[in-house]
Amino acid sequence: MTGRLEGDPANPLEPVWLRDGDGTRLSIVWPEGFRVRFEPAATLYDAAGRVAARAGDIVTFVQVSPDEVGGSVDDPYYAAGIVFDGCYPRER
Repeated sequence: MTGRLEGDPANPLEPVWLRDGDGTRLSIVWPEGFRVRFEPAATLYDAAGRVAARAGDIVTFVQVSPDEVGGSVDDPYYAAGIVFDGCYPRER
């Protein structure tokens, strides 16, 4: 599953998401400790405070099939096991 990182600081429930190649907005549950800041565009930070992705970057979840969930707010993708810059965030 692949999409471009997008975000909107005016959206308190889901400030950051992915947009797939068909234009569909995909809701994501990010790993624990991930944060988003708007600088002014969305910048996603990992639990160690490193930049994981910026608005417009392509993010790929190799462990998730697009058919597994709907990708909506009610049925989001889980970013467990996601790879950023060659390393995996820790899972609990």
